Amino acid sequence: RAHIIFSEIGYDTEKLNEVNVISDREKFLKYEERLKQSLNHSLKMKEERISVLEDRVKENINQNDSLRQELSVIKKQSKSYQKQNKSLQQSLDNSVVSIQSTSPSRVSVR
Repeated sequence: RAHIIFSEIGYDTEKLNEVNVISDREKFLKYEERLKQSLNHSLKMKEERISVLEDRVKENINQNDSLRQELSVIKKQSKSYQKQNKSLQQSLDNSVVSIQSTSPSRVSVR
């Protein structure tokens, strides 16, 4: 409808079409630029998140290794304590047997 009005007053409608095409191209370029900026921002955010997660994984791996080493030490200590306990128990048993065999029998008088 605008084209009819402009052509009635003697305005070249081809120029109007060119302005509309240029305007549409400018809009498209602006939208394209916004889209690129948005994608770049999203990509940057995702890369930062990946970096943070990678750091957390490394930290967890290091902590896991440390805990494995600590567990290994504790297992060795436990085995050592078990051997020591067994040895002490045997010594105690031998001492009790020795005491029993060297002490005179008590006779109870009623």
